[in-house]
Amino acid sequence: MIGHYLATLTPEQEDRVLTRGLAKGSYAYAYPDGSACLVGAVHAVVMQNQAFKLAHCSYWPLGPSGPSKSVEDTFDTLCVRFGTVRIANAIRARILANRAWRVLHAPALAEAAL
Repeated sequence: MIGHYLATLTPEQEDRVLTRGLAKGSYAYAYPDGSACLVGAVHAVVMQNQAFKLAHCSYWPLGPSGPSKSVEDTFDTLCVRFGTVRIANAIRARILANRAWRVLHAPALAEAAL
């Protein structure tokens, strides 16, 4: 599920995930050190006077079975099971792999579009 979610991100959203610290937490929660949950990082959640502010508001569906299948809950569950650092590194690696795939396949995709 997270892989499909990462494939839908814009380059700007990918940059935010690559440059921001990731931490387990509820949706749109930002920590005082600047880190945020995966979806919070994607949507540029920032701390302002001990409260969070969404800079960009476009939401991903919660999934077919409600919150238990959401990207946020999946990210948190993986962080508990494998550790936040390991999951954050895997997410960053997937984003970089997606970017490499797009660069390598850009000529073929452009040719197919003609």
